[in-house]
Amino acid sequence: MSGAEELAKKETAATTFKKNPLWEFVNSQFGLWLLGSVVLGGITWYWNHRNDERSKQEKTAQEQLADSQKAAQKESDDRRKDSEFLVSMLPYLTSQNGDVRLRAASVVSARYAENQVPQEIQRIVAQALGGVKANEQNQETYNKVVTRLDNPSANTTQLDAAVASNAQDLPERVYIQIYKEDQRGPARQMQKLLREQNFVVPGIENVSGKADVVSSTEVRYFNNRDQDAADQVIKAVKQNGFPDAKLQPITKVQKNPGVLEVWLKPQL
Repeated sequence: MSGAEELAKKETAATTFKKNPLWEFVNSQFGLWLLGSVVLGGITWYWNHRNDERSKQEKTAQEQLADSQKAAQKESDDRRKDSEFLVSMLPYLTSQNGDVRLRAASVVSARYAENQVPQEIQRIVAQALGGVKANEQNQETYNKVVTRLDNPSANTTQLDAAVASNAQDLPERVYIQIYKEDQRGPARQMQKLLREQNFVVPGIENVSGKADVVSSTEVRYFNNRDQDAADQVIKAVKQNGFPDAKLQPITKVQKNPGVLEVWLKPQL
């Protein structure tokens, strides 16, 4: 192919390309306007979207900060209310009359859920109970106060030293565990017997589905100082229809002193 023929071929291709409808549209005034509008619209959308996302993030951060400030303010208000309340109760918590101290301790501890009494409040309540003995008249009130003060699962090392010290002055607490509701009758008889022996027996818990079934009735204790009390409890358990009961010391980790548990084997 000669040079003239090749040049003519290129000119023909260029002319054909320029006559392409799409190329003519893109190079038209309307096409350039439309293309510019699309590009500008895309840039504008992206910019607005980015600003919207940034605004949402800033709003979320502000809301989180506001929630944190509200929580801190609520905690501060709760502490202030607790302090004001305790000041009003101090004359009763320090009364020479043990029954007055017990009733005051009941009012204070009732402000909190069981096992959720703050340690500083535990100290005050435990000290108020010092020297107060459970008897037939105040047994239920005493049990309720001790239940809120006590934490059966807590290790002694996890307890505030003052709380642990005061807990040692409380009578032994016996928690009865059953697996079937038909065990509740015998458990109540045992509860009554143990209370007559000056143990605090706060309640009876059905642990079906929560714990493995014991192969024999067990009396568990978690602190070396509670062995004598455990011996007394297992004696009462055996005399109350569970002659196969076994003593089960679990003292590797010394838990809250004075806590014992009775696990009743279900009858087949």
